[in-house]
Amino acid sequence: MGKIDWLYDSVGNRREQSTLSGGVSIADTYSYWADSNQLDRIDLATGNARQFFYDAARNVISDKVGARDYGYTYDAANRMASFSVNGVVFAEYEYNHLGQQVVNRQVQNGQTIHSIQDAAGQRIAEYLYNDASGTSTLIPEYIWANAQIVGVVENGALCYVRTDHIGRPVFATDDTGAKVWTAATCPSAACRHPQAPTPTCASPANGSKARPGCTKTGCGTITRQPGGTCRPIRWGWWMDRRSMGMRCRTRGGMWILGDCSLLMTPEQS
Repeated sequence: MGKIDWLYDSVGNRREQSTLSGGVSIADTYSYWADSNQLDRIDLATGNARQFFYDAARNVISDKVGARDYGYTYDAANRMASFSVNGVVFAEYEYNHLGQQVVNRQVQNGQTIHSIQDAAGQRIAEYLYNDASGTSTLIPEYIWANAQIVGVVENGALCYVRTDHIGRPVFATDDTGAKVWTAATCPSAACRHPQAPTPTCASPANGSKARPGCTKTGCGTITRQPGGTCRPIRWGWWMDRRSMGMRCRTRGGMWILGDCSLLMTPEQS
C-alpha cells in the first residue's frame, strides 16, 4: 500500500491524506462547513468527489460518489431506519426499547434477520426469520469473554476468533488451529470510495459467506481459506459496542470505524 501521511487543521480536522507508492504521491483533500466541523466533501485523487448532505440533526442523509447516491433515513431517535442506493431501498432496521438493532430487513432478497443480545448488550445470536410461516432458523451464535468476541458457532462448527490489542477480530481458526478466515482494514480513507452492493460478493458485516474470487469489500479484506467452514462475522459492532444499535460510529449502511473516515461498503449494515 505504501506510505500514508495526513495533514490536519488547527482544530484537528483532517485536511489531506497523501499516499506514497512506487515513488508517486497522490492526495485526497477534505472540506468542511464554514460554520462548523461538519465534513462537506472529499476530493479524491482519482478525480472523483464525495459529497455529504445532512438533515437538521446532522445525520448524513445522502452520500454521493459519482453516479451513486447512498441514501439514509432515521427514526425519531436518530437511529438509522433505512438504507438505499439511487433511491432503491436495500435495508430497513428496527430497534428494541434499549436502542439495540434487533431486526435487519434485507428488502432486495426478502430476508429478515433478528438479533438477540444478552444482558450486557452483546449480540449472542442471529435468526433468519420467515415472515410467512412465523418460524425462524438459527444462523450464528457468538461467544464472548470479558466483553470481547472469542468464538462463533454455526452449522455445528466452532470458530475461535483472534483479536488484536484493542479487541478487533484479526482472524479465526477451526478446531485444528487452521485459519478459516482473516480480516484486514486499510488505514483511513485509503479505499477511494465504497462499492455498490453486488449480489455475488457478500461482505463480512452482513454475515454472509464470501463467494469464490471475492476477497475485497470496501475497506475490509476478507480472505477465505481452503476448506473453511466458518463465515466472516459481523465486525462493525466489535469496534465499538455502542454501534450494535447502528448508532455511534455508523452512518447509513456504512460502518465508520475508528476515526470515522474508514468506511465499509453500504450493504454491510
